[in-house]
Amino acid sequence: MTAARTAADILSARERVETGEVPTERGACWVLTASFQGQRSFPITQAVFTVGRGSDVHLQLDDLGVSRRHALLRVIEGRLFIEDLSSVNGTFVNGEKIDRPYTLRSGDELRIGKCELRVGIRSPRRELAECPTQPIPCLASGSQASPMASLSPRERELLPLLAGGLSQRELAHELGVTVKTIETYRTRIGHKLGLTSRAELIRFALDNGLLSSD
Repeated sequence: MTAARTAADILSARERVETGEVPTERGACWVLTASFQGQRSFPITQAVFTVGRGSDVHLQLDDLGVSRRHALLRVIEGRLFIEDLSSVNGTFVNGEKIDRPYTLRSGDELRIGKCELRVGIRSPRRELAECPTQPIPCLASGSQASPMASLSPRERELLPLLAGGLSQRELAHELGVTVKTIETYRTRIGHKLGLTSRAELIRFALDNGLLSSD
């Protein structure tokens, strides 16, 4: 009887892994990726994770259509659940408004106000996800905003290094990360700033006082 239950439990766990219902790698965690402002990612690092417009939530969304405490996510035995906190405009999963706790899977799309988020699983071997405490706007900044304002703190830190004399491989070795991580940041920075070549990146860094012209 015990053996039968153990086999069933193993099969059930395997099915949850194959369907993207639980993380597969030790140390992996659930993550929400915003589909605006450069695909910014926010890890769900607490068993109870709140989303809303207020300043006392884990992920703050700067959108008037979002309630101060809009939705709640829970991680239970590796599985991720979401429930609406009686918000004014509701919480949507894959286009459907939810009215009870809902089990999420990797790849699910959330809509909270005008903000769209994709559910995923972050491997610990990938670059560190950005801090979720910074409010994120649902609409792009106006034309008068500084181009640097669109970059995350980590991207602003890496920009002058990417524009410097080191190759991506040398920079990856210097920072103790993979070349793929450096390439990812280079692509994201270029996309946000509208820069398509290293020469344009260097010129941008010089024009904004991030590099010495000597």
